[in-house]
Amino acid sequence: LINGVHGASIDLNLIAGLLGTVFLLYCLLRLWRDRHLIGWPALAWTAFVAVLTLTSQETPPNARLLICAFPAVMIFAAKTRSQRSWNITMAITVTLLIVMSYLTYSGPGGPPRP
Repeated sequence: LINGVHGASIDLNLIAGLLGTVFLLYCLLRLWRDRHLIGWPALAWTAFVAVLTLTSQETPPNARLLICAFPAVMIFAAKTRSQRSWNITMAITVTLLIVMSYLTYSGPGGPPRP
């Protein structure tokens, strides 16, 4: 620790934003294909949140913002019906959580040197 702050962590906002953008676009495509199942207010809400999320200069489309676009996330969950696709989704999620947490809190360089 240097002055109470860990010196080896890296900023993952860009990576999280890129992954969030890819996921959001994929979910929007799936939502558009099944638009006959979704009411127009849910489609309008999702489009509005997606535009705000993708055009925000300060905050990239991270998990907190993707939850606001819940119809897109729900269509992804609804279409992930097989046990195999669920297992793959969970494996990717857990792997990203572990890797990004390690990079955020431990950093690739290990503890700072005196």
